[in-house]
Parts: sequence; C-alpha cells; structure tokens
Amino acid sequence: MDPLLMVLLLLWSSGLQAEGKHKSTGAQCETTAKADIVLLVDTSSSVSKRDFNIIKSFIKRLVSVFDIGPDRVQIGLVLYAGDPLSMWDLNTYQTKYSLLEAIDSVTRLYGDTLTGQALDYILHNSFQSNVGMRADSQKIAVLITDGKSQDDIFLRSQNLTDAGIEVYAIGLNDADKNELRSIASDPDEIHMYYVDGSSSLKDIIGGLTINICNSANSLGLQAEGKHKSTGAQCETTAKADIVLLVDTSSSVSNPDFDIIKSFIKRLVNVFDIGPDRVQIGLVLYAGDPQTECDLKTYQTKYSLLEAIDRVTRLHGDTYTGKALDYILHNSFKPNVGMRADSQKIAVLITDGKSTDIAHIPSQNLKDAGIEVYAIGLNDADKNELRSIASDPDEIHMYYVDGSSSLKDIIGGLTINICNSANSLGRLSSLNNIHVSTTMICCYQNQGITFLKLLITCQCLGLFQLDVLVFQIALMSFIGTCQ
Repeated sequence: MDPLLMVLLLLWSSGLQAEGKHKSTGAQCETTAKADIVLLVDTSSSVSKRDFNIIKSFIKRLVSVFDIGPDRVQIGLVLYAGDPLSMWDLNTYQTKYSLLEAIDSVTRLYGDTLTGQALDYILHNSFQSNVGMRADSQKIAVLITDGKSQDDIFLRSQNLTDAGIEVYAIGLNDADKNELRSIASDPDEIHMYYVDGSSSLKDIIGGLTINICNSANSLGLQAEGKHKSTGAQCETTAKADIVLLVDTSSSVSNPDFDIIKSFIKRLVNVFDIGPDRVQIGLVLYAGDPQTECDLKTYQTKYSLLEAIDRVTRLHGDTYTGKALDYILHNSFKPNVGMRADSQKIAVLITDGKSTDIAHIPSQNLKDAGIEVYAIGLNDADKNELRSIASDPDEIHMYYVDGSSSLKDIIGGLTINICNSANSLGRLSSLNNIHVSTTMICCYQNQGITFLKLLITCQCLGLFQLDVLVFQIALMSFIGTCQ
C-alpha cells in the first residue's frame, strides 16, 4: 500500500474523518440557537512558540464541537500582544472546514500583555453588527492568556458584561487567578479556568466546551417535559451498550447519592438513546447487586432520565468484585438487550476500596471485549481503580476527592465514552478496505487485528512510515487493541 495512503487511513481511523482533514466526530454541541463567539488570545512575548501551537490545537478542538454557519454559531478570532489584531470577524468564515483551515494559518504577534485594551477592542470592534454580530444571538467572549495584564481590566471586562456578553477566562502559566475571576462572568466555577501550562489545556477542554455549549443554548431553549436534551451531545451512528455500575454501600451518604444520580443524568443526557443507537442499563450494588434497568428497558432518553429520578439506594458492603462479575453474567447478555454489533462499555462509580477481589472480575469483563471505565471518590483506592479500568488509565480512570467534584470530570468523561462508542463503527468500517497483496500480511477481517498487525508490519520495516504517526493515529485505540 502506498505510504501516504496508509497515513491518511490511520488518521481517518482515529477519528479525523473526511471533511477534508477536518471532520467533526465525537461530542458535538447540539443547538438550534444562534451564538456569536469571539476568541481573544494572548500571544505576548511570554507565550512560547510551543505554547502558541498547543493553544491553536486547543482552539481547533473548541471550534470542532459547534455547528458553524450564518444561522447557527459564528466564531471570530482576535490576537493581542500590545495592540489587538482581528484575524477574522464573526461573519468571515461560514463553514467549520474554512474556519479550521484559517486557524491552521494563524501566525502570532509579539508584545506586552495589555488584556484590558484587548477586552475593550472586542467590545467596540468584534461585537458589532457590521462584522456579523446578530441581534438575536447569544454573545460569548473567550479569553486565553498566559500572564497578568499590564493595564486595567476591571472596567473593560465589566463593560462587556454590561453589554450582555458572557465572558470565559482561561489562564495558564503566570496568569493571575484573581484577575481571571474578575474578568470572567459569574459563576466562576463555570467561567474561569486555570492550568499550570499549555500541555494541561487538554484537561479542561471537555468541561469548557460543555459550558460554552450550554451558554450558546441559553437563548431559545424549549422544554420537552423537564428533560430536554441540550448542550454537548455525542454524535454517533454506531451502536453502544453501556452499563452503569454504581456503589451505594453504607459509606455513601444520601447527599453523595443524590449528586451521583445527577452526575449519571448528565452522562446519559449526551447520548442518542434508542434501539439502533445507545442503550444504557443501571445496576446498583451494596452487598448483592441489583438491576435497576436492563439495556433494553428504556428506549428513549426521557424515559431513562425519569427512571433515574426514581432510583432509591441500597445499603451494605462494597463488594465491587461481585458486582463486576454480576454485570458480566447478567447485564451484558442478549436476552436483556445486548447487541452483537454494539460497542460494550461498563462504567463503575465507587466511593471505597472493594471488600472482595476486583481485578479478576474486571479482567474477565475486558477479556469479553467490554471496555471498562472506573470512577472513584472519597475513600476509593486509586491503584484498585487502575487495575479495574481498561488501558490507558489516562482515559479510563478518574478519581475525585468528593462527590461535589464529579462535575469537574463530566466533560472529559463524556467525550471519552463518546469516542469509545464511536470506535466500533470506525474500526468495523476498515473491513471494507482493499489492501494490496504486498501488504496482505497486515490485513485481517477484523479492524482491531488489522490495526495491531499494522504496528507489527511497521516494526518489521515492511514499509517506510514514521513510528510517531502510528502513536498519534492509534492513540484512541490503545485500550481496544491491547
């Protein structure tokens, strides 16, 4: 096979499917509302070249979740380092592809961190009708800065707020947290973010995109009972069978249980529930496990969310191993709705160390082709969570100090589960690819084997292709291919 074709194939299989090189996959923001978003990016001299490139990638990930167009979301970009400079206006790019291409072409400025001047600039130059701002849109500004401003920001940021513009403030490196709080709209928990360096921006992208999506939706929401699907949604045509396994042992307080239920509802809300899409079952455990609903029980999102509202807790010990074994033999079965052609995913939520052995039952789940996510809070054992979760841990294992911090992981978790749900459809599509006889050693009928053998062929030097390309393109499949 031609090496260039192989590179394109690998990039496609990892989720960058073709709208040119910019295809929207995974979690998407579903909204019929209009939103005008201006990204304001600090490229002052303290921002390294590496940081700037990572910030560009971060912006592209942010842009990718939105439906770009004159009747949907419009995004403008302004850089600043000393004097601000508009890269493009809100109405310049009316397709996602053209917008992503433009981001690739952006070059940086150099100068001082005059954030106040830049905030004033976007108010009087970017949020104007002559450059595309619509009267009936939600107005949102997203600031990204790496340092403390050298001019006054308080009045300028307040002017944006007074004009009805919702402001997000993202700081890295030497950014001042108090300054970020004064710039960001209330509440800070939604609108202000700080990371130690640009490499940690990936840790906030999930929560940020969900919050901005919810901001975009805040105009024009219509009710579907009390459970309307709004905000970030998982776009997939693949089938996924997801079983939620929730520890409600005696150490889980009633407030914790209520927060966990809300967390589960937020997780469920991003998926398209139905017999040909995503099915979700729920099992509680505390001593003996108990099925609250099977995979096929609820075939609409509304009915599933209503069922979660009605769930009451159990009491007992933390027999996580027994519970993992239970879902393997009772929940992931055809008679309760599991489909042969679905992606199988288990999501464990526990607040303590298991009273019994958990790693053997979890391995049995993995051996059966079930991808396992493990979420721990309070007294959960991190090493045990790692042994339960599928590889890599960075995607499949989460720990928070308490239930109130579950909100901090919901963004990244939903994106990762969405990508897991999507992975089967992408992998199975590889079965239709015709491979030349010179590469027949790399081809099997199953997509997963195909990818594993490609790595083997590369290591044997059967064709020339940089190993880094494989590492990047196959990263999202590591857990599936092991």
